[in-house]
Amino acid sequence: MIYPKTRRSEVVETHFGTDVADPYRWLEGDARTHPEVAEWARGQNDLARSHLAGLPGRDHFRQRLAQLSDHSQLTAPVKRGQRYFFYPKPGTSGSGGFSHA
Repeated sequence: MIYPKTRRSEVVETHFGTDVADPYRWLEGDARTHPEVAEWARGQNDLARSHLAGLPGRDHFRQRLAQLSDHSQLTAPVKRGQRYFFYPKPGTSGSGGFSHA
């Protein structure tokens, strides 16, 4: 595999008297607002997807994971006043499991 080039910078910080190089600090930028980070992430994603697409059994695992995750769930609790509320989230097949009565 040929990985996308990753620029290195000369960022060095001193922590407790020790110089610490951080040549990839620029990658901490948000890809939504830093075009260079977005381009680097796209290149990494493209490489990963092209490799993963060729793996044998990929469709089998995708189908199995879809089956395993197709169930009703509850959201994380939301506090309103002194009470906590959970909201149902049906599975993708629509087969609930929670009573709404």
